[in-house]
Amino acid sequence: NGMGTLTGIQCGASPPRATIQVDASVLRACVGNVDPAQRFSKANVCDATLQNEQLLKLLGQPLINDRITLPALTSSQNLTLAAGETGSTRINPLAVGDAVSGLVNELLRVLSGMLSSPKQGMSANDTAKALADRYLQ
Repeated sequence: NGMGTLTGIQCGASPPRATIQVDASVLRACVGNVDPAQRFSKANVCDATLQNEQLLKLLGQPLINDRITLPALTSSQNLTLAAGETGSTRINPLAVGDAVSGLVNELLRVLSGMLSSPKQGMSANDTAKALADRYLQ
C-alpha cells in the first residue's frame, strides 16, 4: 500500500522542482465488517468503509463490538525531483518493533471496551443481568 502526496513545488528554481512525500506500508491488516460490494476491492477497504463487527461473545451475549485497523511496517520518505527527473525511495526499514507495538495498542484499545459502558445497545447493568440470567438457567 503506498501513496505519494505533492508537498512542495519550486517553480522559480532552475530547473523547477517538486517534493513528494511517499507513505508506504508493507503490511495492512484490518478486522471488521466489510461491505459485501467491497470485499474483493483493491481500494482501501480498511479505511472509511470498514464497519464494526461483533468480535467477542460471553455466554451468548455480545461483549465487544468494534473494528481493528492496523497499518504496519510503515515508512514515510520525501523525494525531491527536478522537472523530467525520476527517482526511487529507500527500502522500507521494516520496523517490526513498531508494528508489534501498534498491534498490542490496538488490541488493548478493543479489549478496554469490555471495561467501559457500551455506547449503544444494552447498558452495563442490562448486559450483566442478561449474562447472569443466561448463566443461571
